[in-house]
Amino acid sequence: ATLWVGRTPVLTLPRYEVRIDPERARRDFPSPQVGYDTLSGYWIALRYPYRLGDVEAEAYGRYNTAAGFELRGTLRASLAGGRAELTAGTVRDSENRPVEAVELRYSGPVWTPAPGLSLSAGLVAGQYRERVTGAESPKAEVSVGLGLPRLQLGGPWSAAPFASFRYSVYRDRTLFVPAVGASVDVPLDARSSAYLSYAWTEAYGSTPFLFDAPTRQSAVTVGYRRSDEAFSWDLGVQYDATPQHLRVLATVEARPGDGWRLWTFAKYNVTLSSFEELEVRAGKLCDCLDVSVTVRVPQQQLWVTLSVVPSPRVREAVPEPLR
Repeated sequence: ATLWVGRTPVLTLPRYEVRIDPERARRDFPSPQVGYDTLSGYWIALRYPYRLGDVEAEAYGRYNTAAGFELRGTLRASLAGGRAELTAGTVRDSENRPVEAVELRYSGPVWTPAPGLSLSAGLVAGQYRERVTGAESPKAEVSVGLGLPRLQLGGPWSAAPFASFRYSVYRDRTLFVPAVGASVDVPLDARSSAYLSYAWTEAYGSTPFLFDAPTRQSAVTVGYRRSDEAFSWDLGVQYDATPQHLRVLATVEARPGDGWRLWTFAKYNVTLSSFEELEVRAGKLCDCLDVSVTVRVPQQQLWVTLSVVPSPRVREAVPEPLR
């Protein structure tokens, strides 16, 4: 850029252009959240990602009207072909319950000894205190996942078996959780298929916490899924022989255009006549601001997330940097 006085250049400033990667911008820009749940009351939070050389870092702060302040720091780095993550502070489990933790987690590289066969492993070690129950204990855990080759059953039929286990050691107890299952898929056309799946999970031992308590199951699911460009859905019926419960499952996703996106997941327990899960998400990309709203009905939780992202208009209008 040059400042001119008449036809005389007075000051010239250098020009520097950087092409912004959208996925990196979503990951590296700060994102505030506001919300409400029955355990925390009204709350406001800020996620602030940054880098320390080759290490990805993140600071997270949250204030709850019913539970006070929460702070958390996270460091992530590649290590020995896998991924290591160190977290210290307050984390939230899948039910949004707060847990004070100092945790080191490592996910190893996926090993493929034969075509279609994969083996993955993870390690966890840390100290935890669960606010809701008051339980406190160290934990060391190893988990292994086994992916087996897809089996061709003749015609369009195929089956995908899987197996996994995790073994956890606490201060005064241990827990072993094996799981196996398989899914049979039948393509009906280019965009839809029917499926039949079975999943078995058992627990030997116990955990002092709620956040890592396993769910025992022996469940058969029959369903139908379809995916189009702007709309996809998955409907299924499940019978779990462990609690002897019948459930209806539904997942619906829609992208009607103009930056809008909608997603819903429902799990209705027919035996108990109640929703176990009902989550609704709605989002819209407004130029360089991505706004999303999430509601979880049974848990009485609601939160709004604001993320700064590169505007699609800017990416279309700005040419590639000069080389």
